[in-house]
Amino acid sequence: MIIYFRQNQLCKRLLGFYFLINIIFFSFSNAVTEHELESVVFQSPNLLLNLEEYNLLNAEYEKEFRFQNPELKYEKMNIDDENPVWTFTQKIPSLLEWYFLDASYNSKNKSQEIKNKLARNFEINNINQIQYELLLLNKRKELLTEQQKIFDQLISNFKNQYVLEKMSQTELLNIQIAKIEKSEELLNLESEIETKKNELNIIIGESDINLYQIAVPAIFFTEDKLNFILNDEPQLHRLIESSYQVQIIREKSIAEKEFVSSQKAKFFPEFELMYFKKGNENGYGISLELPLWGAGDFRSDIQIARSKQIITDHEVELTRRETKAAIKNALFKYIQIIKKKKFFESGLLALSQQSYVSSLSNYKTGKIRYTDLLNSLNGFFESQFKYEETKIDLAKLSSELKLKYNIVQY
Repeated sequence: MIIYFRQNQLCKRLLGFYFLINIIFFSFSNAVTEHELESVVFQSPNLLLNLEEYNLLNAEYEKEFRFQNPELKYEKMNIDDENPVWTFTQKIPSLLEWYFLDASYNSKNKSQEIKNKLARNFEINNINQIQYELLLLNKRKELLTEQQKIFDQLISNFKNQYVLEKMSQTELLNIQIAKIEKSEELLNLESEIETKKNELNIIIGESDINLYQIAVPAIFFTEDKLNFILNDEPQLHRLIESSYQVQIIREKSIAEKEFVSSQKAKFFPEFELMYFKKGNENGYGISLELPLWGAGDFRSDIQIARSKQIITDHEVELTRRETKAAIKNALFKYIQIIKKKKFFESGLLALSQQSYVSSLSNYKTGKIRYTDLLNSLNGFFESQFKYEETKIDLAKLSSELKLKYNIVQY
């Protein structure tokens, strides 16, 4: 059995295609900028929901720290009284209570700001994840398209062999079936690509910006540094404390602590300033309001505030543990993907290429069956796809570490 086309020409075609897709892997001349991406993210329902919670918090703050309306009284002892009494009073709440309430609202405000930033990052990360998956699907599509071209060449030559009675009809039919199976896989891929685009549209809505490509460059990490972090508790602790999740709940805990102090400050007196005028007489006064009969209610308020603080303190510790586990799992996974990527680069890609070249030569001389040739061809393209998949996995995990856990490049 002899194939009537040049082996070297096919090898050059395969290698040329492979290096081409590596050159354009992360190169887009019209890539979306981070500013353009943010402009789309800011319109997402999830982020708008968090921003409205932030506005609600500010409205509550303004209401809490607003002076009560002053009172203006006009009094006449009797109808014939020619000198009515005019009284103007203004209540001054406990400044100590205001001080602690202000500190509590500031911490709540900071917690909400970090929460807004995390919500924004979650949306960008979700877009990135879908973009990377789209990119991988398109790479798979390119590889299958190239593989089909080679199948067409093989079928053409197999037909010549069949005419010359150097190949059975079964072998020719099997290679045609193999090509049809690849065509079916291509159709399924196109369906998956469309599904991913629809997922992206759920996040970005109607936008003129083309986001079906890499938008924010991934931050990549070195294996040595990641191993150092995993084995260095102080360094790992700093990463945990700087994560958005821990920052949010920690500020919430501080807010609850300050709120407890504000409830205690209710025991301090409130003041009322007064100005009165009757005829040619006028004067000033100040009154002191002591919470003699409301002490029981105040103690209940303090107990409620303390319980909320204790609950939040437990949430801080729980969030620390959960974040530590999530970060360690992500870093370990990152290291494993780096090692997998090195396997391909250190010889697996070259071996799969050599295997196919050798199979083509052996098939030409009749040393192997056509099924062995097809297995070698599939193995060559599959190893290329797996290599691209590892690079995509690194990009996806890098985006997650940076945007979800606030871990910068190492």
